[in-house]
Amino acid sequence: MTKVNKKDIVYDLGCGDARFLLFAVRNFPKIKAVGVERAILPYFLAKFKTRNYKILKKMEFVVAD
Repeated sequence: MTKVNKKDIVYDLGCGDARFLLFAVRNFPKIKAVGVERAILPYFLAKFKTRNYKILKKMEFVVAD
């Protein structure tokens, strides 16, 4: 298993509905996850899908090109 610490950040370009980021934060709770999405609909879907998770403070979503 990979060694991770609090300084590690996972970027998901084209994060869609945040499946990968949720998987990453659940399996490596020390990391911070940043999802970058170009389209507004998947961005809002990711925000909606992760709204009730306590791990949300470790996740950030950005709409960018």
